[in-house]
Amino acid sequence: MPATALPTATVTTTAGIDITTMTAVDAANGNSFRNDGRKLLVVKNGGGSSINVTVDAYPTGSTLAPPDGLAVTDRVVAVAAGATKVIGPFAPGLYNDAAGNTTVAFSSGTSVTATVLEVLHA
Repeated sequence: MPATALPTATVTTTAGIDITTMTAVDAANGNSFRNDGRKLLVVKNGGGSSINVTVDAYPTGSTLAPPDGLAVTDRVVAVAAGATKVIGPFAPGLYNDAAGNTTVAFSSGTSVTATVLEVLHA
């Protein structure tokens, strides 16, 4: 199955926004979001064990290839039990597929929620 889209909240003020509305992650199929280089992934691990969040670099269908034939690995970020992490931003040329989406996978979906923040330029 295709990755499940994550909702995006837009940050339009320096006063901050409430990011308590998070979506359960899809550990079986992964999640994706439209990426323009101004997106941040917020992951909350409410589980009892650390998890890994893997951001797919040079995904299948990408129109770009790694530079000079160099091996490029996916970005893996650990999120400790009970922690919330903000991950990104993501360079579109490195993390987007041909449709302009970035895909993330989660080592576990138990009590793990996420959302995407879009940061608008001032």
